[in-house]
Amino acid sequence: MAESVGKIKCPFSGCAEVAELKTDKRGKYFITCPVHGRMPFNTNKAQAEIQKLIEAGEASENVGGVVVGLEPEKPESEKVDIPEKVDIPENEKGKGGIVFIAIGFLIGLGSWLWKKAN
Repeated sequence: MAESVGKIKCPFSGCAEVAELKTDKRGKYFITCPVHGRMPFNTNKAQAEIQKLIEAGEASENVGGVVVGLEPEKPESEKVDIPEKVDIPENEKGKGGIVFIAIGFLIGLGSWLWKKAN
């Protein structure tokens, strides 16, 4: 699962987009640009260069007057608790099930009739 490390200016020449710096499940860095997509930086040399940018603080750029850099980690008090289970009211449960079953039945019946006619 990819983990976001922060934001960085896209490394492509002439691209002014703000890209997201992430790590993959092996801990390797990659950059995702909204225009150019994912850039993996597979070699050890490329990984070392990204690490140097992070350590030197050069990962932050002033893009269009907005300073973009590594996002600071949020303190425990600012983290949001996400509930594991959401309670659905009783009158909302099972409303869509019958409709989808009926649509599936009609599609199946229609394809069977079509096949029978041809």
